[in-house]
Amino acid sequence: MHSIAREQLQNYLHSYKRTMREEGLSIRHDGKKVHEERKKGKRERAEEILTRTANSRVAFAVRCLVDYDGSLDYESPLTSFTISFNIGDFLHIYTRYSIDWWIGRKVEEGHTLSFIPTAQRLTRITPVKEFPDKNDSFFEESNPFIVVPSTRPIVLLGPCNQDSLLTRRLHTALRLTITKKFMGRIRMLKTTLGERKQQQSFGVLVAGQQVAGQIGQVIRSTRNRAITRQDTEATIDTVNEFTDEREMQLITNMTNDLSLLILQSPFLQTPMDIAKHPLAPITILVKISNRKILAKLLRKTGCPNSNLAGADALNVMPKSSFDMVVEDGSLDGATDKISEYLEKYWLAVHPPHPLLGPIENTKKESNISFRPSTPAHKKLSQVFSFK
Repeated sequence: MHSIAREQLQNYLHSYKRTMREEGLSIRHDGKKVHEERKKGKRERAEEILTRTANSRVAFAVRCLVDYDGSLDYESPLTSFTISFNIGDFLHIYTRYSIDWWIGRKVEEGHTLSFIPTAQRLTRITPVKEFPDKNDSFFEESNPFIVVPSTRPIVLLGPCNQDSLLTRRLHTALRLTITKKFMGRIRMLKTTLGERKQQQSFGVLVAGQQVAGQIGQVIRSTRNRAITRQDTEATIDTVNEFTDEREMQLITNMTNDLSLLILQSPFLQTPMDIAKHPLAPITILVKISNRKILAKLLRKTGCPNSNLAGADALNVMPKSSFDMVVEDGSLDGATDKISEYLEKYWLAVHPPHPLLGPIENTKKESNISFRPSTPAHKKLSQVFSFK
């Protein structure tokens, strides 16, 4: 009798144990498998979006203000496709992957699409300013990027002041020759960027009223009182800012299709004048270091010798202030050097190779074992173990 009861009990326990081991009914938590499946899903989604982005266009461009080593960031969607960059590098952003990641590429020859940390993430992990300036707002966060035109505009400087006849003739000859060599790939723009309007006579209310027709703010605030010199200066500064913003928007729109752009502005005399605007241009200095030759050329073009001071100011600047310094004695030689430099930049912006490199099998990323370390997990494993 007891043997029959014992046999029935064993059969019942055996069937219960077998039922709990059936697929889909296990209540045993396999943390490692769940972790690997979750990582595999995220990896497949990242590969899919990265592949799809290869057919997209550049949304905008940024210049880096901080250093970043992508090989050390293990939170990237694909660690093998994470960009590293340094201060001063330029990045093309194609699309947004998440709140912490963009997809883009470094504007250098040989670089393909990869993941780029967004400004929000980069500010969180690598603060730009260790000690903020006193003028900065307490709640204001420094941006690790600055938005610039999609292609860097080209600005010619030297050999002396921009408004001198010698400089205008030399720049015109260079621009025409470069435009012919890059036919269909380059544009020219005459801009007033850097112009500072100055009121010739204080108290001329007509100019202030014309400005108020565009801005409107200053006149409304001074309608019931006399206009002071500070009001006039504030109005002029407002107009200058408005004009510069409009010119910057025009330059950005003209470079959206990744065409080269030559700027012609008589108000951009030195790299310091250019640095006031978020242009990040390619600055090319046409240098004539021999003062006797320069003075002779100025006399032939009818320019006063006062232009020598402008040439001296440019010549004493370090070469690092410019992207390129041309000191060739002939116009053809200078044009060839500039064209060679621009051709390399064109290949960096328009890579001949595919935007996306081969995506290798990244299963190595999922070899990290996930082991529950808390005592609670160990107790649960022991309780629900039927071995």
